[in-house]
Amino acid sequence: MSNSTLKFIAGLAAGAAVGGAAALLFAPQRGSETRRVLAETAVDVKDKSLEWKERGVAAAADLKDKGVSTALDLKDRGVTTVVSIRDKGQASMLSAKDKGQMAIATLREKGRAAADLSREWIAFGKEVAEVAVEWKAEIESAVRELKVELERFQEAQENDTKLQDDIAKLKKQTEETAAVVKNAQQRIANAGVSS
Repeated sequence: MSNSTLKFIAGLAAGAAVGGAAALLFAPQRGSETRRVLAETAVDVKDKSLEWKERGVAAAADLKDKGVSTALDLKDRGVTTVVSIRDKGQASMLSAKDKGQMAIATLREKGRAAADLSREWIAFGKEVAEVAVEWKAEIESAVRELKVELERFQEAQENDTKLQDDIAKLKKQTEETAAVVKNAQQRIANAGVSS
């Protein structure tokens, strides 16, 4: 029971006692009769204050029981709420962890596929470069041989005009062939760079 309730009950009992005593003092009766009435009133006041005290103690015990019950109920609700929030948090964390691991696995797989494809392209580029180098060497060798033959031919047929015309044509063809070879070399070089 609260302090204010106990004070109220004590004030009520004291007021009743004072009021009863004042009523007896101002009553027109003999002294012995007044003392007897006062004594009876005091006993009544004592009995009533004991009764009020018992009621107050019972009310306080009832309030205490209700308070304890309410506190236990609130505690149980709080524990249930905390457990629920904890469980939801753990479930969210596990879900996020699973999604993260799946994303990492997907990225790893894509990375491996990209690396494999890059290796294939690099190998292809190396093969193209090797073929281009071989072709370049063969073409250069053929051009050198052609120049040597042309020079021999020119030396052997210097005085003959017809031969000189043929030489001019052959020279022109050689130049055209050299231009074609040079163009092919450039294409091969470009193909090797773009790989």
